[in-house]
Amino acid sequence: MHTSVSVLLIEDDRDDYLLTSELLEEIGEGTYVLQWADCYEDGVEALFTGAPDLCLLDYRLGEKTGLELLREVVARGCTTPIVLLTGQSERSLDVEAMKAGAVDYLVKGEFGPRQLERSIRYAVERNRSLKALRELNAELQHARNQATAASHAKSMFLASVSHEFRTPLNAILGYSELLHEQLVENHDQELADDVRRIHSAGTHLLSLVSDILDLSKIEAGKLDLVTHAFDLEALIVEINEAIRPLVGRNENSYCCRCNGVGEMVSDPTRLRQVLLNLLGNACKFTSRGSIELLVERRQACSRDFDTAGETMPLPGVDCVEFTIRDTGIGMTTAQMQRLFAGFSQVDADVTRRYGGTGLGLSISRRLCRMMGGEIFVDSEFGVGSTIRVRLPARIAAVVPA
Repeated sequence: MHTSVSVLLIEDDRDDYLLTSELLEEIGEGTYVLQWADCYEDGVEALFTGAPDLCLLDYRLGEKTGLELLREVVARGCTTPIVLLTGQSERSLDVEAMKAGAVDYLVKGEFGPRQLERSIRYAVERNRSLKALRELNAELQHARNQATAASHAKSMFLASVSHEFRTPLNAILGYSELLHEQLVENHDQELADDVRRIHSAGTHLLSLVSDILDLSKIEAGKLDLVTHAFDLEALIVEINEAIRPLVGRNENSYCCRCNGVGEMVSDPTRLRQVLLNLLGNACKFTSRGSIELLVERRQACSRDFDTAGETMPLPGVDCVEFTIRDTGIGMTTAQMQRLFAGFSQVDADVTRRYGGTGLGLSISRRLCRMMGGEIFVDSEFGVGSTIRVRLPARIAAVVPA
């Protein structure tokens, strides 16, 4: 040891105190400041008030034992490394001392200056490392708390701003629809087309604001699912009608297969949002190609709802799988790695060419996970993409109430 080390000896025998003092002097390396407490009570007080670097603790302390003292001070939060000294060499006592919190165990009469120095050095260095680790963990926890608070504040701000945007936007959309109808009736096609463009731009902006609002609610833990039983085939019919204008925009063909899937118990509003988002992306990134939606129902396995799950079947649980295939631009492996990041599209060029915030897929995955399911993506650049949404047919089957 090359620095001064404060050593507290809790020992009720003066001869053993003198022997310990001589052993420390014989080490001849560094400086040891020895403090002596000759009873249980004084030892406890010295540990908490004297702040020693190390404690050498005798096993026998009158009517009490060093193990009793060790357990008491550890329970009270003492972090000083303690080495137990005893005249016994029983294995059971060794193990008991370690379980109680001792960092080492030395048998009196069986160790010399070298063994004592080694025990002190290891104990002190280990304690310094643990102290540094505790301080680092405290700093990390503080940073984590700050980040959590900042994230919550951001989510609350986004929710507030998004809500304030929606009110005037809805008014703009409503008035533009009325104005468009009047212009059409008056056969003023040129102005009607301009108003239609205003309405289209407003609808797009409202969609972006809704995405931001949904994301802020999810991050703040304030987006709740409204689950009930519904006819899945009827929902798919609604989705097909809603998606057809987008399909025709890029001269794509669309095919949907959905038979015998029956009833689901989930949140139909959020399911509709996920499917329209994914189908909308397929339409946007596909030109003069084909888009397919396949809906199937089968027995579930844990891997359906967890990418790291097993293939063992889940008794009594059905999986509804929605497969969306397109022949669009596809993605590279590098682009796939950023696919579900919020406010990010596959690359800057895609953002410039196709627009959007990149929130849709991130929100869709979070909604799927809230409903107990998962999204799986396969894609090949220049060939197309296949996205599979797998959800439990009854959300209560895998999601705690």
